[in-house]
Amino acid sequence: MDKRKEKYLVYSDVKLREALALIEDNGHHTLIVLSHSGSVVGTLTDGDVRRRLLEGRLLEIPVTDVMKTDFVALRPDNTEQAKELFKKEGIFLIPVVDENARLIDVIEAY
Repeated sequence: MDKRKEKYLVYSDVKLREALALIEDNGHHTLIVLSHSGSVVGTLTDGDVRRRLLEGRLLEIPVTDVMKTDFVALRPDNTEQAKELFKKEGIFLIPVVDENARLIDVIEAY
């Protein structure tokens, strides 16, 4: 995977405060959440964070307490669907994963 795309990645045990700073910096409103084994386990958007803050959640909770586990991902052989999914789902990043959900690449909407 391209090193420049690492700005879209966060590990599941990172605190929400740090993840929010990464979302702010990456310009795509989203992070792809990884386990320490490298598997994609969820996504986290700025909207997810805002909703949790409004519920009174603290910024020191781990990303796993906020991330979505029902995220859109593609396999390497069907990445041509990305453009349609960006429009349909209103998302900005799509992880490309292998059969074990290990991250291979990240497709950016823009």
